[in-house]
Amino acid sequence: MKMMCVMLATIVLSTVQAQSFDYNAAWKEVDTALESGLSQTALDKTKEILIRQKKNNAPQYTRALVFMASLELVFGEDVALRVQEHFELALTKSTSPYTEIIHSYYAIFLNRYLQENRYEISARTASDDVRLKSISLNALSAMIDDHLNQSTSNLNLANYPISGFNVIVSGADQAESEYRFPTILHILYKLSIDIFGPRS
Repeated sequence: MKMMCVMLATIVLSTVQAQSFDYNAAWKEVDTALESGLSQTALDKTKEILIRQKKNNAPQYTRALVFMASLELVFGEDVALRVQEHFELALTKSTSPYTEIIHSYYAIFLNRYLQENRYEISARTASDDVRLKSISLNALSAMIDDHLNQSTSNLNLANYPISGFNVIVSGADQAESEYRFPTILHILYKLSIDIFGPRS
């Protein structure tokens, strides 16, 4: 699953490059910081990319959102609420195929939050509040299911071949990658299965 998450995270890059910002250099800084164990530095650089790309580059924005979510979750529940808000905002502003990718990663984020906080969440009573600090176990499970379903409901994603993303998808240029996961839809299905499987 880790490999699939990395592959999907890299999908959200685009071949369109902004002239005033060097994405490759920025992501290299993030990678270097992570390799050096500097999570906060990686997070700060990712936030910079997120802010720069909010309006003019959906692929970079989506990738930064996914990285930020995975980095911030280690900093506690208050940060998890902020990440939840970022995902909700991104869903209102994104277009396909990025909307479906965001739904998938939002489900992964929520599932990870559920797994790490299951004991506390299971003690909560049912409410209409969908904020992570208040949401009940059944409501959170339903929310995860809904985002997974939305991530795979657009069958037109089968028209986005993985080979079209060979610059940004790790291993997409290898012949066997196209047979295993020929489209973005296949990758999103795989991620859904990875989450649904352990939860069933």
